[in-house]
Amino acid sequence: PTLLGFARQDEVIDFDTYAPTSIAFWQSNNGCSGTLEDDPETAGLVCGDELVGCGCERFVDCEAELVVCAWDGGHEAYGVTDAVMAWWFARVLSDESALVSCETPADGA
Repeated sequence: PTLLGFARQDEVIDFDTYAPTSIAFWQSNNGCSGTLEDDPETAGLVCGDELVGCGCERFVDCEAELVVCAWDGGHEAYGVTDAVMAWWFARVLSDESALVSCETPADGA
């Protein structure tokens, strides 16, 4: 499961350069279709009242969850805080269907 967050006017990490590349990588990695839907639950936590023009979208039909959030602002405007990440991972870990099974090879390697 992946949660991405981008500030559209980030002067350190250029949105137009890095957002499309990051999204394409995780879309492929997580086996997602190109279909998106609004994600108001995640937006409510990421965007809060501080971030202008903020919204989150969820890719549908993914092997592993992918949500992308974006907002207006520079590098100092960040919505994916420690509290949001704690919520994200707690939610993911409580949903066993979201976890990938890892098996140890027979040879123990």
